[in-house]
Amino acid sequence: MLKKYFIKKRIEKNIKRLRSIELPFKTGVILTVPEIDLKKDFVKKVARLTGIPYENWDVLHISQHDTHPDFISILNNHFNWRGKLIEPNIRKFFDKQYDLLLDFSALKTEEEQLISSGIKARFKVGTQADRMDFYDMVIEERRNLQVFLIELEKYFKALGYIETEKVS
Repeated sequence: MLKKYFIKKRIEKNIKRLRSIELPFKTGVILTVPEIDLKKDFVKKVARLTGIPYENWDVLHISQHDTHPDFISILNNHFNWRGKLIEPNIRKFFDKQYDLLLDFSALKTEEEQLISSGIKARFKVGTQADRMDFYDMVIEERRNLQVFLIELEKYFKALGYIETEKVS
């Protein structure tokens, strides 16, 4: 019970952080979970779409216990009972200032909420409309990644975050 209290307080503090947008985006992070079949090819497509070089993307896989073969895994045991990150190799991803966050977690657990709110990003895109307090923009498509990309491109063009192709 005390653990949930401390985690919720940390989540509230993380959400209240001010965010500002600087263009062009230079760095990005993707949060994924086991039920989302995210591959490196998707990251390459996102890199092309956003203009952020592929090597400037970090992909963090949130899981209870299982590690991901291709991405950095964040496990439940990486946090102490107060919700503080205790894994030094993972800490650098929470200290880094990203330009863009794409969050495919469902925010079902306190750990997912803690991780999502703890990532420092100037612009956050999520997939859970009922949790707008976590994000700047929501695209309600978690499972079909191709549809997510189409919607992301549409909204980023409308917002002026990416350039439209010049018609010749």
